[in-house]
Amino acid sequence: MGTLIGIGGPPMAIVYQNSSAKNVVATLNMFFGIGALFSVLLLIYIDLINFREVMRCIFLAPALVIGIMLGRKNIVKNYVNQNLKKLILIVCFISALIVLGQAFI
Repeated sequence: MGTLIGIGGPPMAIVYQNSSAKNVVATLNMFFGIGALFSVLLLIYIDLINFREVMRCIFLAPALVIGIMLGRKNIVKNYVNQNLKKLILIVCFISALIVLGQAFI
């Protein structure tokens, strides 16, 4: 399922690092949504996703609901609005370390 994560997120985040948090979130959600949709459709087509995989994903639904609820709290919104550029650069740095680590291991 690594195709759902991909490496395209950090470069897109860097492009939008000076935009408002609302625009960044909306753009990245659309970017990942379309990418994930095509990845899932392709994985279904080549028979790498089956009913068993779908049932495993259902166990992640409670975490999704909790994440949505926490993201709507004003404390989280204010923190993200104030520190968006720092958060984007931290995530990009960690992603780069992971990619480099995988390349040399």
